[in-house]
Amino acid sequence: MRKFMDVDIIDALGAIMERNTKSYKTDFEYDKTRLLEAAASTDPEDKALIWMSRTNGTWCFIERDSLIAGTEANITWLNYDGAGESVLDFSVIILGEKDGRPVGNLYQLDYGQHLQLLKRGALPIEAVALNFEDGSEKRYPYKEYSGNWLGIQHRQGSNITAFKYEVQDESALQSILSRERRLRNQYPPKSLNAYLKILSGPAAKPSVTDKLEAAKAEAAKQAAPKKSAPHKSKEAEL
Repeated sequence: MRKFMDVDIIDALGAIMERNTKSYKTDFEYDKTRLLEAAASTDPEDKALIWMSRTNGTWCFIERDSLIAGTEANITWLNYDGAGESVLDFSVIILGEKDGRPVGNLYQLDYGQHLQLLKRGALPIEAVALNFEDGSEKRYPYKEYSGNWLGIQHRQGSNITAFKYEVQDESALQSILSRERRLRNQYPPKSLNAYLKILSGPAAKPSVTDKLEAAKAEAAKQAAPKKSAPHKSKEAEL
């Protein structure tokens, strides 16, 4: 596995997406919005994300959520197990901004190993902390929140603006995240440009048909009569 240090996150992921994702490339517009929001956030947890490029689209989520069973992040990552798509899996750490754009480190993950971590290590949701437009904050048991968030908004008289999943043992969740990040930091640093060349693959070789057509064209060119230079008289020269 590789890590790419101090890169423009959006440029780097965009270049990877262009080489691996064949359709639904506009998914990356949503990813860019999430990455910009993460860079502007004051919560360090928001700056650690996971990102996926697959044959038919991309996904981007806060990494913490992926290790909580039943969240959109967790379900989405597990969904492509055995789907037959070309999946490229990355951990994204935003370290700061440069000219208004997020910069940081990318860590290439082994998708199969990552799936095993999510399957065996994900913790159940205990509760959901909600922020409302009126400035209030409330915490609801997940069973009460699940499938009933519209009712909660109605009773509160205010729309939900943000939410955060909570687990029973946050220290256990943080321990898993810390361990995985320590392991990734041991990855050898690599050149992003060299990796992009690998993704691009070798230049396409001409087919047998292409070679035959080229040979015919060259033979016809050689057989064509040569045009002689026009004869100039001395009068024309004068």
